[in-house]
Amino acid sequence: MRLKTAVPMMLLLLLCACGAAKEQAQAPVSLRTALMEAGGCRFTLELTVDFGDYTRDYTLDCWADTPGSASMMILEPELARGVSALVGGEDAQVSYDDTILAVEQFESRPISPMAAPYLLSRAWSEGYIRSAGKDGDLEQVHYLLGYGGRQLEIVTWLSGQTPVRAEITDGEHVLVFCEIRDFTMQKKAEEHENQTAETDLDGGGSEQSPAQRGDSDGASA
Repeated sequence: MRLKTAVPMMLLLLLCACGAAKEQAQAPVSLRTALMEAGGCRFTLELTVDFGDYTRDYTLDCWADTPGSASMMILEPELARGVSALVGGEDAQVSYDDTILAVEQFESRPISPMAAPYLLSRAWSEGYIRSAGKDGDLEQVHYLLGYGGRQLEIVTWLSGQTPVRAEITDGEHVLVFCEIRDFTMQKKAEEHENQTAETDLDGGGSEQSPAQRGDSDGASA
């Protein structure tokens, strides 16, 4: 009698576990679907980069096309403000516009911190979803992504389908940790179209943000 009762209970627990796992996997799948439909996203990254003997903090204004490339402009620290770069390719090559960031030897690192926007957007849009589960009120998603002949693990915390925090690791060490703010689904071309429309309506008198001025300067160079 006990055996007859135990078998249905075990099946019920298995079904509940499968249902919970399926529900947890919905957040990264929803994010991926939204990214592919929108064609890109914009967000602000507050990076903490481990250089071994010390750490550095940076704030980046980031664009990512899905799939394709990503671009960023440094907002902080003040010393590097305005430096921008385009990141793309399988090895996430970083191409700076016309100013080389000399404050750190980024390219001597296994991962350039400036490649973070590209690596994150690639993980969200095409990385292998190894696992997903609850971490408090957030969904914690583990992605695996090939990079330069190695495999990276990119952990992202989602609120709904919105990334709010992430870290990039080599499986042993956290190389980059970041907070993600102001995340929106939008292609960069659409933002430029909106800016043009606003300029036409305002008679060309609307003031641009530092990030917009950086984009305009790069386009006219």
